[in-house]
Amino acid sequence: MAINGYDEPKDEVQEFAEKGKLKHPILLMGSKVAEDLFAVKGFPTTLWINHEGRIVRRTIGFAPDHYPAMEKQAERLLAAREKARKK
Repeated sequence: MAINGYDEPKDEVQEFAEKGKLKHPILLMGSKVAEDLFAVKGFPTTLWINHEGRIVRRTIGFAPDHYPAMEKQAERLLAAREKARKK
């Protein structure tokens, strides 16, 4: 899920999502949520949330070469979730 922290209108966000072929939900008008709930100070900020709902990692910024590390982090979180389910 993504939070649009710039409070852009829905049509702008939708155009951005379509150009980027983004498939995940995007919360609109989220600057207050991003700041108040997650202490986001820079964009983009990625919050990695585990199966217990805890933020386990935070990264600010993005570049295409981040994809491999992001995929590994997602795999680790999913594996930990699966392991917890089996207990």
